Amino acid sequence: MTSKQIKLKLAAILCMLPLLALVVLNSRTVPTSTAQEFDAAAVFKAKCTMCHGQKAERKFDASKSDDELLQIVLKSGKPGMPAFETKGITEEQAKAIIAHMKSLHQQ
Repeated sequence: MTSKQIKLKLAAILCMLPLLALVVLNSRTVPTSTAQEFDAAAVFKAKCTMCHGQKAERKFDASKSDDELLQIVLKSGKPGMPAFETKGITEEQAKAIIAHMKSLHQQ
């Protein structure tokens, strides 16, 4: 194995460590609540900023349709991203998170 291959593997491992930490540390479910009690901004800050950034500037394509984004959030359409429906996030809550991310992305 060449030193370039070793460096590439090391870089890949280092990139995956934060994702692994996210999965391990955030493995508990988000409690469900009524729409009035759900704080999309707080959930985004706690669960999403690690990968998506404070302003949803990373790994977020605001040009995708709301339905596409909803499926990504609920079903995990991206590698390394958990399926949040298995974490207790409802469709309405996911829509609120998406709306929050779009509002951040426009700022």
